Amino acid sequence: MLLCVFLRPAVIYNICEDWQLDFVGMFACTGLWNAFFLFIYAVTDASKLMKWCTRSTTLLLLVIMTGLVSYLVMNVKFDLP
Repeated sequence: MLLCVFLRPAVIYNICEDWQLDFVGMFACTGLWNAFFLFIYAVTDASKLMKWCTRSTTLLLLVIMTGLVSYLVMNVKFDLP
């Protein structure tokens, strides 16, 4: 858990350095984005859906998300200044 606290800002900082973005703004946006999803999960009581998930379901979703992110990173052209 402690590693995640130190790892996430380092990853965001490296992304900001590579793409020449403002670190504080990007860090705030990731925090707001996470807060938005947590609010949606709390309002819709999404935790009740977890009783239908098995280990294989979560691993399958992880593989799908990893493939999607890999595809986007490799194939999408970003118009950065």
